[in-house]
Amino acid sequence: MRKAVFLDVDGVLNSHHMMDIRDTVFELDDTFLSRLADIVQGTNVDIILTSAWATGFDQDENGVRVAKKEDGSLSKMGVALESGLASHGITIHALVTDVKYLREPRGQEIAAFLEKNPYEKWIIIDDENNDFTPEQRKRLIKTTYSHKD
Repeated sequence: MRKAVFLDVDGVLNSHHMMDIRDTVFELDDTFLSRLADIVQGTNVDIILTSAWATGFDQDENGVRVAKKEDGSLSKMGVALESGLASHGITIHALVTDVKYLREPRGQEIAAFLEKNPYEKWIIIDDENNDFTPEQRKRLIKTTYSHKD
């Protein structure tokens, strides 16, 4: 049975509190990463990245990888997310859409992804819920960007 987590990053794997104590927006909270790892390891789900952080990645038939910028260097955002997830045994299975182009509301992107890539079970982990359908909101685990843990 195929299972997926549609994952946002800001407000899920970091918070305003993190921004107060770290020097860069590309930092992730180790506690939040550990919680995600518990979900992934306990349920064997695919991580589908829905976040604007996906701009740090490229995707093709060979999978998802950190994007290279025009100057040939790797995306700092992509490197930060990939290494943070990898340190907890998590990999990104797919990007919800090609984020290099104008984005649709997140709920529409998820619906289009599921049409092409059927999953029997799935959830959304996000700190916002304003552009999800009523059915998607039933599967939403809503976090908060202002969380102080």
